[in-house]
Amino acid sequence: MRTFKTLKKTWASMGALSKFNAGIAGLNSFVSAYKTGESIKAFLQLSEGAKSTVKTTAGAEIGANVGETIASTGALVMAIPGGQALGLGIAAIGTGIYGISKGVQLFSRNWKGDILSTSKSIGKKVVDSTKSSITKAFSKVKGLFS
Repeated sequence: MRTFKTLKKTWASMGALSKFNAGIAGLNSFVSAYKTGESIKAFLQLSEGAKSTVKTTAGAEIGANVGETIASTGALVMAIPGGQALGLGIAAIGTGIYGISKGVQLFSRNWKGDILSTSKSIGKKVVDSTKSSITKAFSKVKGLFS
């Protein structure tokens, strides 16, 4: 009973944005859990003859969704009085799983046969994309003063 009173008191002292954040984190935990289930279903429906890069990408999608679920749950735990440190740790673990999974997806989608060639290809795409974005932004700004 005392815990409920403490929780109620803490919730009353929280600002609107903190309450909103906790609500969104809770909602996203359920959405991410659903996405995890869907990605597992998609992975299990891959054919035996599917390319290894397709299987790796699908497996990494499961990891990304699990990481997102864990990170959102960590954010929700941070809203509980005394749960800030635990929630931060949970969110950090989830974020790590998410980041590693997205990295695996990036490599599997751009696989060139070995890590070095794939890294060079991804690096070239990043550089080219950055140059293109800078050129477009410069042209847009230049157009404003013409």
